[in-house]
Amino acid sequence: MPAANIRNIGSEKQPLSDAARNILSVILYFDIFDYPLTAPEIIDRSSLVSKTEGFKEIYALTEMGFIYRYGDYYSIQNNMALVNRRIKANLLAKKYMIKARRISSMIGFFPFVKSVMLSGSISKMYMDENSDIDYFIITDPNRLWIARFFFVLFHKTVFLNSTKLFCYNYMIASDNLAISKRNNYTAAEIVTLIPTYGSKGYHDFLKANSWVRDFFPNFPIPVSENIKEGRSWIKRLLEKMLSGTLGEKLDIYLMKHTERRWHKRQPAKMFTDPEAYMNLKRHTAKGHTQDHYPRIIKAYQDRIRNFEVSQGISLTLG
Repeated sequence: MPAANIRNIGSEKQPLSDAARNILSVILYFDIFDYPLTAPEIIDRSSLVSKTEGFKEIYALTEMGFIYRYGDYYSIQNNMALVNRRIKANLLAKKYMIKARRISSMIGFFPFVKSVMLSGSISKMYMDENSDIDYFIITDPNRLWIARFFFVLFHKTVFLNSTKLFCYNYMIASDNLAISKRNNYTAAEIVTLIPTYGSKGYHDFLKANSWVRDFFPNFPIPVSENIKEGRSWIKRLLEKMLSGTLGEKLDIYLMKHTERRWHKRQPAKMFTDPEAYMNLKRHTAKGHTQDHYPRIIKAYQDRIRNFEVSQGISLTLG
């Protein structure tokens, strides 16, 4: 299907409303990932108060030649291949979602795990041949590293160290739920989390990070029907055995042991900004080997600037 778009070449375009600028900013952000959006998705990711106004502005921006429409999808780029790529990736993500939920149910058996959420690409319902299934984990206080030990064991024995179906690179304790970095990228990662186990931990996490609504006031909260609950007798037994001094000492030992290993394997610069790269504390285990935030924010700023220059407009609100 050809793009529904009218280029007003040679004619002066009308000044853009704040709503139109907001919509363009949303589309430009997701253009970093070559990801066309539907009209409802654009509105969910915007700060618009009126959905009706949003739909009207999306139509107007298409007619004015600022964006392209392919069926239900809108993009800055005039490239149908991006839509086909997204549809294919969405279908693959649905297949992987079945596996991800099954694995999440198994993770719920691990001691001291309070909540499991899908993060990364699968939480955006996008999977390709290079994608992993990422898990964001909330544990009991002062038992994060014991919980992580069971993750390592499970990873090595069941998945033979493959991260394709099981990547647990971000874990936090329930007494340290607030995320300190507050920006568009972090907010997008939080609102798109898909809870699969432990609804209370998930909702406590959202409450501790209510600031994300400053960035995404319209984004819908996932429904709770598919969230697994409960604790097996094995889990309760292990938690009871490791609840006292033994568990406290073991958790500290496992953290220090992991810290020594990570320092040997990773460059020192990985640890200079713990929020950006490697973060090892009693309440946090963040094992990202590269920080995507600076790269994505720079790409977003570049897209905004290039679009403003090419179109002769400003996307600054107000």
